[in-house]
Amino acid sequence: MFQIVNSGITQQTYYLKIFQNNIIYVFRNLAMYQNFFQRISGLLWLSLLVLPTASLLRFPKVILLALLIPLVIFLKPYYNKTLLYFLIAILLYACFNTLLGLLYGNPGALRVLTVTMLWPILFFIISGHFKIEYIKKVEKIFKVSAILILILGLIQLSESFFLYDGIAKYFFEKDAETYINIDKAYASFSNPAMASLLFLGPFFLTRLIIEKRKSDLWYVIIIILIGFIANRRGLLVAMGITIPLLISFLIASGTIGLRKATTILARSVIIILFLLGILIYLYPEIITEFQNRFFTNKEASNVERTKQLPALLNGFYKNIFIGNGAGAVAGVVRSYEQPWSYELFYLSILFHQGIIGLLLYFSSFLTVLYFILKLVKKYPGYIGNHLIMVICASCVFLINSATNPYIGKLDYMWVIFYPIALCNFLSTKNDIKVLNIQ
Repeated sequence: MFQIVNSGITQQTYYLKIFQNNIIYVFRNLAMYQNFFQRISGLLWLSLLVLPTASLLRFPKVILLALLIPLVIFLKPYYNKTLLYFLIAILLYACFNTLLGLLYGNPGALRVLTVTMLWPILFFIISGHFKIEYIKKVEKIFKVSAILILILGLIQLSESFFLYDGIAKYFFEKDAETYINIDKAYASFSNPAMASLLFLGPFFLTRLIIEKRKSDLWYVIIIILIGFIANRRGLLVAMGITIPLLISFLIASGTIGLRKATTILARSVIIILFLLGILIYLYPEIITEFQNRFFTNKEASNVERTKQLPALLNGFYKNIFIGNGAGAVAGVVRSYEQPWSYELFYLSILFHQGIIGLLLYFSSFLTVLYFILKLVKKYPGYIGNHLIMVICASCVFLINSATNPYIGKLDYMWVIFYPIALCNFLSTKNDIKVLNIQ
C-alpha cells in the first residue's frame, strides 16, 4: 500500500515537471527564437507613437500590453536595484495618496490608479527585458513613426481643403482639429500624434549633431516647418532648447570639453539662423501670423491655463506636504469626464500629491539621468550616442509636459520608461561582446 501511494506521488510530480518544461519551452520559443516579444513590443510602441490616445485602439493597445506579461515571466530580467527601490517608494506613496483621496471623497481617487500604479508597474516589468541589441530596431521604429506622423498631418491638411473630416477625425475624433486661412497663407492643425514629435524632433536633431547623418537633416527641417505651419509652439520650443540641453549633457558626461561645446553651439546657431532666414524669405505671412498667435494670451488653451494656475496653487497651499489626495478637483474644471485632470501637469502633481510626491518623481528621474550620463562615459561610441540622444529627447518632452498632461496617459509613458530600460540592462550587464554593436 505504501509503495502504491509513493508511486502515485512520484508519477504526479513527474507529469507536473513535464508540463512545466513544455510551458517554458513554448514561451521561450515564442519570445526568443521567433522574436515574438520583440514584434509585439515594436507593434505596441509604433501604435503609441503614431496613434496615441486613439479611441479605436485603446483596447488593442491594452491587449498588446497584456500579451507581453506572460512572455516576460519566462525571460531573464535585468533590473537596476536603485530604480526598483524608487519605483517601490513611488507605488507605496501612490497607495497612501489613493487612501487619502478616498478619505476626502475625491471623485477620481480610484480611477487614477491606472496612471499612478498599474501602467508604471507594467512598463517597469517590461523595461527589465529590454536588450541593447534592440537599439537599431528602436531607431527604425522612431524613423517609421516620424514618416507616418508626417503623412498623417499632410492627409489631415489636404482633407480640410475639401471640408472633409477623414482619417484624423476617424482615429482621434474630437482631438483632431484643422484650420486653414488661404488668404493669409496660414494653416493650423492638431492631433495627438503631434505630441510624439516633441520626442522625435529633438532625437533626430541630436543625432544630426552627434552622428552627422544627412538624412536626419530633412527630418529636422520638416519638423521645424510643421512647427511653424501648424502653429505648434511647444514643438518649436522643444527644438530650440534641445541644443543647449545636448551640450550640457555632453559636458556633464565628459564626452566633450568647453571648446568643442562652443564650436557645436556656434555651428548650430548658424544653421538655425540660415534655415529661419530661408523660411522668412519664402513665407513672410506665416511668420507674421505665427508671431501674432505665439505671444497672444487670447487662445482657449492659454485662457484655460491662466484659470488653472491660481486654482491649483490655492489648493496646494491648503496641504503643502501630502497634497489633497488622488483624484481631487480644484476650483476649475477642465474636463467633465475627468475633472481632476489639468494641463499644468506638474502643478497638478503638487495639488494632488504635495511636495513629497513631486520630489519622489523628480528625484527618480534625476537618478535615471545620473545613471545615463555615467553609462555614456562607460560605453562611448554608438551606445553612448544613443543614450545621449534618448535622454536629451526625454528631458525636452518632460519640459513640454509642464503645460500638457502627456505623462498622465498610457500612450506617452514610454518616454520615461525607455531610458529606464536602457539603465536596467546596461547597469546590470557587463558583457562587452554583447554590447559591442556598431
